[in-house]
Amino acid sequence: LCIPAADSILSFSVDGQTFVKDLKLITSIFSSDAEFMLVLEKGNLAIVGADTTKTCAIVLNALECSGDGCFIFDPKVLNGVLNNRAEIKFTLQNSQLSFSATKGKYTGNMTTQPAGKTSVGQINILLATKVEAASLPESVFATLDKAIKYCKLGDSYAEIDSELVRYIIGNKNKITIATYDQFHSALLTTKVDTIKNPFKIAVYQSHFDAIHKLAKQKEVQIAINDRYFYVSGPHFFLSLPPIQYNEQEFEVVHGIINDMITKEKIASCNL
Repeated sequence: LCIPAADSILSFSVDGQTFVKDLKLITSIFSSDAEFMLVLEKGNLAIVGADTTKTCAIVLNALECSGDGCFIFDPKVLNGVLNNRAEIKFTLQNSQLSFSATKGKYTGNMTTQPAGKTSVGQINILLATKVEAASLPESVFATLDKAIKYCKLGDSYAEIDSELVRYIIGNKNKITIATYDQFHSALLTTKVDTIKNPFKIAVYQSHFDAIHKLAKQKEVQIAINDRYFYVSGPHFFLSLPPIQYNEQEFEVVHGIINDMITKEKIASCNL
């Protein structure tokens, strides 16, 4: 990312309906306090969103893209400009973003904000990260995406609805997913294609929902430790807040089930 040079002109053309879908996708990952930038670089067009805990970048399908630079925009305003529109060309000079339909007399202007040097520098450092810790083939990711939904438990007794952590282990040809609170627990084991790089991660359901939306059934790479949680795909990069955990938490549900089986039961059944 770079800040446009003074008096430089940036221009790009997009299909309005396609752009709106991508815009809705990236805004759905964030809360209302996120900031969004449009980025032009070497003939590519992208949207970068960021809040206090997450950062996401999506490369867009631009019909034409000229100039290098980035600027802050209001997603609601841009969504209104593009909604139900075909091809539209945008031209940015200073902070003025002009637009005109390729066919028809639809034209107008909207105001943007310049991106700060500090935030641009921080995002550049983040996007330069090499995500190599673990690669999930599409077949494994698809199975994991389906399986995690079977463990969709929430804290139904809490006054405020809160998510439960999913503890996931992938090793050899098996994935195990566990989740629990003081009243509920779920444990699922399923077979998958051989996993070359065994992994152990703790995620929220909403985290995985965001990854699923962005991956679009393509292979993703995941890097996670106690400091970061990065996901990278062919057309996106996502930084999520890591979850603090200890190794014993991955075995809690196994202990609950084993303890329950060994105790005398009032009743039981097989479904």
